[in-house]
Amino acid sequence: TDPSQSSEVQERLAMRRLRLQRKAYVAACQGACCVVFNLFSLAGWHVADSLGCPSVAVSPCLIPYACPVAFKRQIRAEFPGLYWRLQSACGVDAEPAGGSAADPSCSLTGSLG
Repeated sequence: TDPSQSSEVQERLAMRRLRLQRKAYVAACQGACCVVFNLFSLAGWHVADSLGCPSVAVSPCLIPYACPVAFKRQIRAEFPGLYWRLQSACGVDAEPAGGSAADPSCSLTGSLG
């Protein structure tokens, strides 16, 4: 950007670039049945949302730590639909009375467990 431009002009130009980028992302994903995006590029979620299709965030590496102890309870309380979709992705239809009996080899459930 030109340093002689006012901050207002620079902000308008930046917003215009973002809108053009967003349109390009949506155009590139037209007709997709699912949008898969890098965990560090969360614009993919917004693209999928605007297209009305599911999305999946992936990580380029294994996350070497367990979820915080309260994570499972909090995500189940705040986002019950997401929680059960993640559980069902690993074959868990309903949580048994004694806790999750999901396959421990499934990293999704292992992360939530």
